[in-house]
Amino acid sequence: MTPKHLHGFLASDVVLQKPSGTPRSKGSVNKIKTSLKAFFSWLEKVGVLTVNPASGIRIKYYQRVTDPRALPDIYNTPQKLDQRLSNLRGV
Repeated sequence: MTPKHLHGFLASDVVLQKPSGTPRSKGSVNKIKTSLKAFFSWLEKVGVLTVNPASGIRIKYYQRVTDPRALPDIYNTPQKLDQRLSNLRGV
């Protein structure tokens, strides 16, 4: 296994698409990359591999939207949020 093989796998549809053919989310792809990095690091640590082919894999981190203006209107004010929570609780 070489870094070239691993990068080819990470660029393949097996990683980038779900079995249904729809694209995987960036987070799902990152989980696959993280798992491979951990697996190959372990193989190197226990002596199965002398060189870790996954050492060059980079994980792109994405920040989630936390801007309250991006939330639906029902959550934009404390009163609307309280009212929505009350409705959910049946109060």
